[in-house]
Amino acid sequence: YALAPEQPFPVAVSETLTVLDHLLQNTRKNIHLLGVSAGGNLATVATLEGHRRYPGRITSALLTAPMLNPACDSISCCQNSQSSWLLPLEWLAWCWRVYLRLDQTEANDDDSPEHAMSLSNNNRTAWNASRFKNTVMERLIHPALFVPKNITTRFIVTTNKADLLHDDGVELVEALRSNNNNVRHFDHSGPHV
Repeated sequence: YALAPEQPFPVAVSETLTVLDHLLQNTRKNIHLLGVSAGGNLATVATLEGHRRYPGRITSALLTAPMLNPACDSISCCQNSQSSWLLPLEWLAWCWRVYLRLDQTEANDDDSPEHAMSLSNNNRTAWNASRFKNTVMERLIHPALFVPKNITTRFIVTTNKADLLHDDGVELVEALRSNNNNVRHFDHSGPHV
């Protein structure tokens, strides 16, 4: 899929949903989706949007350490920010900022992680001010907040206790369960993925 900062949101989501739409229109076979980290976000979005358009067509989704919350201010982000050498908080915040073009109110060629973190202590303020917040586009960014009820897809969500994204995955599991969906959660020790 297309990567930010060169191709910001919604390019990767649009590409993902276009491919899924093509597959679901042109095959009768079972569809199984898998995504890891940022790909876990796209796989979650694809599964939920696929259900909305083609109920019952996606058999299962394996979502490994999904990256779902652009605010980057969960408890796991705070607790694991000093020990997560595989996925530093500064880099995670930078990824969300360039993907969603947060705080891009003036021309600035500095897309470095250090610049992103200097704009705010966390992404919460920038996310709350985003042009996507509280719009229909928000469900394509933070899909855990918009989980339909009674999806026939079987979900497997894996998280890691020492991962910045641990709470993102837990939030998704709780949203799936509270909406009467079939989900298995495997919570491992260790860092990201």
